[in-house]
Amino acid sequence: MTSVNVATTKNTVTVTGGDSAVVTVATAGPQGIAGADGSGGGLSEIVLDTTPQLGGDLDMNSKFISSGTLGVKNTGTQSELQLYCEVSNAHYAAIKAPAHADFSGNLTFTLPSSYGSANQVLTTDGSGGTSWAAASGGMSRAQTTAVALIFS
Repeated sequence: MTSVNVATTKNTVTVTGGDSAVVTVATAGPQGIAGADGSGGGLSEIVLDTTPQLGGDLDMNSKFISSGTLGVKNTGTQSELQLYCEVSNAHYAAIKAPAHADFSGNLTFTLPSSYGSANQVLTTDGSGGTSWAAASGGMSRAQTTAVALIFS
């Protein structure tokens, strides 16, 4: 039977067992955990990192962002949200922010709570609220065929 000894000091936990097995975990201050040799580069506390950067795609593994506002920022181009199809991500539908020069303030649209009916369109109340309504206006087919062209 192998015994395990645990020793703790201010910021270090050392676990020893067997003939020479030693595991040491030392905190490197408030920013994270250092390796056994005291070097940095260990696991950092993401809560303290106010500007984390990904080196590749973020795989959510079908999990959720469970609170807060999801903001998409950029470095010199208009932000765009792309929602991909289910087959090899071959196609997407996108929502893109207007150019900076076209903004007159922040925009927030609140979507309706239902699908609406066939042939309805999404309308706005001018304050960000949206609802479904019957399409109106425009010219009917009868009106467009009654137009006469006169050349002089």
